[in-house]
Formats: sequence, structure tokens, C-alpha cells
Amino acid sequence: MDSAELQRFFHEKGSGLATLLVSDGRSAAQFITAAGSANRLNPQVLLVLLQRDGGFIAGKYAKGIEQERLDWAFGFGSGKVEKLRGFDRQIETAARRLWQSYDSNLLRVPSHVVLDGKRQKVENAASMAIYQLAPQKTLIRLFYDIWQGFFGSDGLGRPK
Repeated sequence: MDSAELQRFFHEKGSGLATLLVSDGRSAAQFITAAGSANRLNPQVLLVLLQRDGGFIAGKYAKGIEQERLDWAFGFGSGKVEKLRGFDRQIETAARRLWQSYDSNLLRVPSHVVLDGKRQKVENAASMAIYQLAPQKTLIRLFYDIWQGFFGSDGLGRPK
């Protein structure tokens, strides 16, 4: 998705991110697209994470988004590390961590991980990066369900 498609997506879903400008004046859609590109990451992954972690895209918490929620969108820094405060910094941190995790697992993806005390098969480095960002089976399942709801049943972003 490019930034124009992201912007349309925000409007269609009724997200408060449709009107959000980050600290450098870019729209949330432009910033998310740029952060994804800079970290070789599909911006759709960031959209799913924003919905999973804070309900920023759709639903009753997506319209009137308080500044405090935006400032700590992914919880990096938990309100204590000021250099991580801000929607833009939260997006950059999430994108960078996902890329670093993906990159570090690219050559040697473990065959299994333990999530909530149970072994889970790992298909590829991208899956491993998502597992490492939030290693709880319920969050992994929620990520999958949101992806399917937003981008289609084939997992490739094509319409259902």
C-alpha cells in the first residue's frame, strides 16, 4: 500500500489516524509508509499491529484517539523513556524492531518456538519476527485474525 491507499483505508475504517499529522508535518499514512519502506516492511503489518495493540484503525477506540494513546501506541518506553514518546517514534521503533528480528532470523529460522508454554511451528523469518515482538499465542492469533479481516483470506492483501 502506498500512502494514498493507506489514507483511504483510514477514512474507510473511520480511524482518527486519517487526520493525524506527526511531528514533522507528514500525515500518519505518509509516515507509516515511509517507516515501512525504510525498514523493508510492508506497512500493512504496522496497520495490523496498530489495531491489535490499541484499536487505532477500526472500532470504538479508533475515532477519538487521545494524545497519550498516540504517544505510547506500542508501549515502547511505557511512559518513562521520553525519547520514545510520540506516535512517530513508536512507529519507527516497531518497524525497526521487526526488521532487526527478521534480519537476525533470516539465515537460521528456528523450527519451533514456545508460546504460552506450548511449542509452535515457525514457518519463516517474518513469522518469527511477529512472534518475537509479542510472544503470546493470543496476540499471534489476533494478528492473524485482524490481517484476514483487513486484507483478505489469501494473506496477500487481495480482496476476499
